[in-house]
Amino acid sequence: MEIRAILRFIKKNKKAITVSLLAGILLGCTYFFVPKKFTATGSFFVSRKIDSLLSESYFKYEGYYSQQTALSYTNSIVALLESTDLTSKSLEKLGTNPTEKNLRKYKNLIKVKKAGPQVITLTVKGNTPEKAEILWNTLSQMLMEETKKVSELGDTNLNITKVSPEPVVKEGFNSLPLDIAAFALVSFTLGTFILSIKEYSSKGKKK
Repeated sequence: MEIRAILRFIKKNKKAITVSLLAGILLGCTYFFVPKKFTATGSFFVSRKIDSLLSESYFKYEGYYSQQTALSYTNSIVALLESTDLTSKSLEKLGTNPTEKNLRKYKNLIKVKKAGPQVITLTVKGNTPEKAEILWNTLSQMLMEETKKVSELGDTNLNITKVSPEPVVKEGFNSLPLDIAAFALVSFTLGTFILSIKEYSSKGKKK
């Protein structure tokens, strides 16, 4: 579409476009004042202990093997934190029935990120600081218990530790200008798209 055609289109539909922009601004303002969820964030460090008898070989084969094993184990921990099994056990620990609906709901509150080669960050959301912290601690506890079982059955030198004893809990933050700009842009784009479809359809009927 040429610039002149775009300008004609805007001039012709300026009222509808203005309404869509105002609607976006209103939605942005409304969203800003909606109560935000709280997040609890904490990290875990995955490592493999070097055998004391081979400590002098840390920078040789044994050290390389331990590092590579820890790196591989880190991926497994990420998968475990994201698994339905761990979420289900955590819900049972919290006294919540792990139905399909509840599992979907709680899995949407959990975010797992591999922050570094051997560092995993777990972030959970909650309507209150207490709920966010409780869910984080429960997931953390279940993770420790499950990894301990796995280590006992396999490599007992593998280890996972919390970077901090307790997670960092904070309230979600939104920017009013950004919310307004984002909703206005989406509303403008959607409104313009609908108007374009209507205009195209009306031209087709005339033909």
